[in-house]
Amino acid sequence: EERFRAGFEHAAAGIATVDRDGRFLSVNPAYSEMLGYSEEELLAMGPIDISHPDERAVTETALRRLWKGEVDSIRWEKRYLHKDGHVVWADAIISMVRDARGEPLYTLGQIHDVTGLRKVEEALRESEVKFRTTFESAASGMTLTDKEGRFVSVNRTFREMLGYSEEELLALTRLDITIQST
Repeated sequence: EERFRAGFEHAAAGIATVDRDGRFLSVNPAYSEMLGYSEEELLAMGPIDISHPDERAVTETALRRLWKGEVDSIRWEKRYLHKDGHVVWADAIISMVRDARGEPLYTLGQIHDVTGLRKVEEALRESEVKFRTTFESAASGMTLTDKEGRFVSVNRTFREMLGYSEEELLALTRLDITIQST
């Protein structure tokens, strides 16, 4: 019990237990810190209360499936609302804890904050859109090739300059369209 309590209190991941009524039984400091609530505030709530409004139905369904015994654990990426209102993206793993007879006691949630990762992924998507827009609308002919010189991507201007379709160019290499002098 002492080792479990120390692990619970000092874990880097947020950990919470939830009863059949959907109320927190316990939360560790990492969980409280991640969501901006004190332990006392969270113990007066449940996971539905801190879930993003668009995630509440999914969360209720997941918890219901666990309590019905349809699954032993569920893992998904979901959004929580921090006390100050900003969204916290989390990789959530919720498992059912059972007694010696196999009867459900409570759910155990392990929550890893992946907000930073989501922000990086979104920035990458935005960067890709900007690149694609610039590449396709450039007044100069532009291409991307692999290390063997095969065309991977060609913009509209390049296709129009050479009179090839995109499909034709993607089947060629730089050398195929270059005049070789002897």
